[in-house]
Amino acid sequence: MNTHTLHVISCTDPLLTDVLGLALNTDPSATWHARIEINDDEADHIGILSITSATGDRFTTNLNGSCITCAVRAGMIEFLEGATSNDHYFFLPAGIELAHLCPGLANELHAINMQLGTVMHAIDSTNATTELLTHIPVAEHEAGLTPDDERCLAEIHALNLGYADLILLTGGHDTQGGELVEHLRAHDTLMADPFEDNILAITQGITHDPHAALERIHPATVQAWGGPDGHGTWTLDLTSERAFHPERLFDFAESLGSHGVCARGCFWLASRPSTICSWDALGGQVAISSAGEWDASEAHTHIIIVGIGDSSVTDAIEAGFMSALATQEEMLFSEVEDGLDQWLGSQTPNY
Repeated sequence: MNTHTLHVISCTDPLLTDVLGLALNTDPSATWHARIEINDDEADHIGILSITSATGDRFTTNLNGSCITCAVRAGMIEFLEGATSNDHYFFLPAGIELAHLCPGLANELHAINMQLGTVMHAIDSTNATTELLTHIPVAEHEAGLTPDDERCLAEIHALNLGYADLILLTGGHDTQGGELVEHLRAHDTLMADPFEDNILAITQGITHDPHAALERIHPATVQAWGGPDGHGTWTLDLTSERAFHPERLFDFAESLGSHGVCARGCFWLASRPSTICSWDALGGQVAISSAGEWDASEAHTHIIIVGIGDSSVTDAIEAGFMSALATQEEMLFSEVEDGLDQWLGSQTPNY
C-alpha cells in the first residue's frame, strides 16, 4: 500500500494564500484551503472547519473541545481519511502555529497511511519588516483563530519561520524584508520564491522531522543564524554564564521593546537555577515564561536578537544586556522570592 504525503502551508495573509494556491500549480483536486468559521451562538462546538478545493469540492466538520488547534488537527485527520491523491497541499487556517499543530499531526497521519511532508510558511518581503518588528494585531489582518485572539503577526511569523522546513518568500529576496527573513531562517531551512522556483520539485522527498523543528525554536537550543547586512539587518548573539537579575531584566525588556526587534532565547535566575526561563521579544512586547528544566550546572543566559539599524542601536542593546546580568555577589546572596511567580510559576521548596 502506497503512503500518501501531506504538505502544509501556513500564512497570515488570506489574499497571499489565495494567490499561492494558483502559483503552486498543483493538482486542483489535491490542493485545499482551510478556514475556521466561529460560532456566535451557544452551540456545543467551537465552530466549523471548512475545507475547499479549487474544483469546488467542500468538506466541513465541527470543531470540538477547548483547544482550537487540537480541533483543527482532528478535523484535518477526519478529512484526510478519504484522501486518494499521492500528494496533498493543504493551506492551513490563518493564525495556526506550526509548532503546536505539526508534531501531533505527524503522529496521527501514520494511522491513516499518510506522512507529513514539507511544512511551509509564507511571508511577503514587502510587509515583512513591519509585520515582524512592530505590533500588528492579528484581528487587523483576519489572521486570528478566534474573535478574541490577542496575538500579533510577529508572534506567528517568528514561530512559524523558525519551525518550517521551507519558507515561501514573495516580493523579492534582495530587499530589507527579505534580508530580515534571511536572518530568522535556520541554516537547514530552505527558502524559495513560489513564483519563480519549482515548489513541487523542492517539496518532493522532504519528510518533516518534528524533533529537529522543535529544537530549532526551543529557547535553550535556538541558534543565531545571521545573514547579509546590505539593508542594515544585524543579528546579536548575546551569551553569559551569569543569571539575569530578577529586577533589572525588566529594564532590558523595556529597552528591547523600544528598539523594535525580534529576540528569542533563554535565561536563568539564581533563585531558580533548574528552571529554563524563556525570553521572547516580538512585536514590541517581551514575554517571559518557563520552558522546562535543566540541570543547574547547565544553566546559562543566551539571547539572540535580530533587528535593523546602526551601531548605536546594537551598542545600546549590548549594554542593556550586560546591565541585566546579576553580579557574582548578587547571585550568591539572591533572595528565594524573586517576584516572578506569575510568569515562571511557583517555586518548589527544597526540603
